[in-house]
Amino acid sequence: MGRPGPVLPSGAIAQIGNNGRAVNMLNKPSEKVVAASVELNTHTKRKLQDTILKNTLVEQPPKKKTRKWNVDGDPWTLEENTALLSGTKKHGLNFDRIKADNEVIFKLRTVRSLYSHLQDEYPKEFEAIKAASLKNSRSGSKYPWTDEEDEALVKGVDKHGLNFSRIRSENDSLLSKRTTQALDNHYRRAHPKDFKNLRAATPKIYNNWTPEEDAALKRGIVHFDFDWQKIHQEENKILGRRTPVALASRYYSLIRL
Repeated sequence: MGRPGPVLPSGAIAQIGNNGRAVNMLNKPSEKVVAASVELNTHTKRKLQDTILKNTLVEQPPKKKTRKWNVDGDPWTLEENTALLSGTKKHGLNFDRIKADNEVIFKLRTVRSLYSHLQDEYPKEFEAIKAASLKNSRSGSKYPWTDEEDEALVKGVDKHGLNFSRIRSENDSLLSKRTTQALDNHYRRAHPKDFKNLRAATPKIYNNWTPEEDAALKRGIVHFDFDWQKIHQEENKILGRRTPVALASRYYSLIRL
């Protein structure tokens, strides 16, 4: 009696091999079934992609633009608004100083929020302060000129002409935050007719140095080294018509001789 063949599991398909023995084929799908399955999966994937794309193209309501720095505390109080407006009268748009002067009141506010609140809630005041700040910056002055400063400058010009270095040295307590060039610029803009007349009457500064000027320059270098501004101030009676830059130029021209 011949040897029994292999026992096939349930659902298996028997196939006779080249050697006449049965081969176990465990529910192996045919090529048509595989192709149909791939096509179905591709179709499903494309349909899902189309659905996602359609949802993303649906017009969404526009989002309201908000400044995140506005949301930094509770609604503004009357005390805060008053302090902000008072601060701008004193410091302009320097919100760092405004906050520093009112640290307790603005403890929940950022410097940026002060700027934003003034711009949004008080637009007229904001534009007026901004225009004034721009005017001051164009005039070359960091701080607005006061009536006292302008009066001291006019009196100085009446006494010393356009020698702004001497004017500044005699009014150091009042004009300490102004440079000599700032005095020149302010007088030129604030009193254009007087400036023009004085300029025409003032003798020109020639390059020829006198022996007295050279002696004053050498004396200043001995006492103050190469601090040309200091030399110019201390030897102003003799070197008043020379600028600090001119002193330096004269010194370097002498050492080359």
